[in-house]
Amino acid sequence: MNQTKLREWDERVSRYSAESVTLARRSGLPVLLLTQAVLGRDSAGKPRLDDHGLDSMVAPLAGPGVLLLSMKQLLEPLAFESLFADGSHLRPEGHRMMAQAIVQLLLREDLVKTNR
Repeated sequence: MNQTKLREWDERVSRYSAESVTLARRSGLPVLLLTQAVLGRDSAGKPRLDDHGLDSMVAPLAGPGVLLLSMKQLLEPLAFESLFADGSHLRPEGHRMMAQAIVQLLLREDLVKTNR
């Protein structure tokens, strides 16, 4: 890929993410930043997850009212290769795992209530 275009895209994602978080904070709205990871291979052909730097890009935005959930950090300790249908799309089990992690985070942060 064109390195200049990649840098431009990263700058755009960073700028708009920061602006969106600022607007949400001003409005008193909580934010959940969910960073995607894709399935790839390292130089030895071993499966690996790549977030293309998204985790480190948005990490400075996390804080009061802004939660961060990293797909890479969530799935990396697991046998993640079987959770992907292809390089970037999860199978149903992968989606369930992501959904459960989101719910757990929202409950832990007291952003949703249960009827239990």
